[in-house]
Amino acid sequence: MIKKIIIFVALFFFIQNPTYATDVVKVDNLAISSAWSRASTGIERPSAIYLSITNNSSSYERLTAAHTDTAKRAELHRHSMDNGVMRMRQVDTVEIPPSSTTMLRPCGFHIMLFNLKSLLRAGDVFPVSLTFEKAGKRIVMVHVAGVGSNKTHKKSTNN
Repeated sequence: MIKKIIIFVALFFFIQNPTYATDVVKVDNLAISSAWSRASTGIERPSAIYLSITNNSSSYERLTAAHTDTAKRAELHRHSMDNGVMRMRQVDTVEIPPSSTTMLRPCGFHIMLFNLKSLLRAGDVFPVSLTFEKAGKRIVMVHVAGVGSNKTHKKSTNN
């Protein structure tokens, strides 16, 4: 009997803790994984979300928007080199070619968060809604890593 109670309590905490939530969200032929962000150093400073999107279909898909209640505004952005200077620009879409994985990562495509509503702390988890041209909307949980992290959260398989 005690063994059953211990198993029940362990399962209850495992299911209730979003840190242990699945890392892969599937929508149509897309698999979204390893969503992470860095802990913020100030509420006025922007933050960013990084993740991987695998397109298992034979046609192009596009990420067209992102939204989270964690910030007043979320925008799709890309870093690029311009005459030897790294620049960041807002983009309308992120292309996801067929049969490939597109990674939103530091110094590449990413989702910028402006006017955070509260500090992001290492270990936190928050939702982001992603809108795709064909696949529609899907909510993904974002894991918050340390301030200087260049890697995904500890459960992630993509570094």
